[in-house]
Amino acid sequence: MKSSFKLIMAGNTNVPAMINVIIRATLELRQDNMNNDEKLTFSQIHIFHTVESLRALNKNDLWEEALRHYNISPTSLTHHVTNLQDSNVERFREMVEQLRKLLIPLKMLIIM
Repeated sequence: MKSSFKLIMAGNTNVPAMINVIIRATLELRQDNMNNDEKLTFSQIHIFHTVESLRALNKNDLWEEALRHYNISPTSLTHHVTNLQDSNVERFREMVEQLRKLLIPLKMLIIM
């Protein structure tokens, strides 16, 4: 059975720093893997952005080439956006619910 790894992280207006986090986490995943597979990567990378960090990421696509250099597909990134300054309690609850859904596996093995 193939392992499925998720990376959940905060966005950053400093795009190179944000991309370095993804690359470093991927390199650590590969190093920790018994096979040291250079193509092993996260099946899902969830980034919780502010409006500003998503805007910064979309200013150019140079970061995509940096990811590809390490065999990380830019299409594995899922972007979640919230405006924390204007958020109310309901928006915070929505963000927590998104996180909860990411952390609960789709299939659970129940042993009695």
